[in-house]
Amino acid sequence: MIGLNKEKKFVFNKNSEEYLAKEMTKMVGISEILPSFEKCDFDFDGYSIIAMNGDAYSTIDFGQC
Repeated sequence: MIGLNKEKKFVFNKNSEEYLAKEMTKMVGISEILPSFEKCDFDFDGYSIIAMNGDAYSTIDFGQC
């Protein structure tokens, strides 16, 4: 996630407030760019999401920022 806004990127740090993956997805706008996709998102010492819509899919994964 190159060039992600620093304030939004902070949401993914486990050292910040404890956000659930679905809250992270919404707060940084991923829900808005993949509105019709079925999403499976996870938080850990980082963040991961798999989004699918028919034959189309998208993945985003990264460790702690």
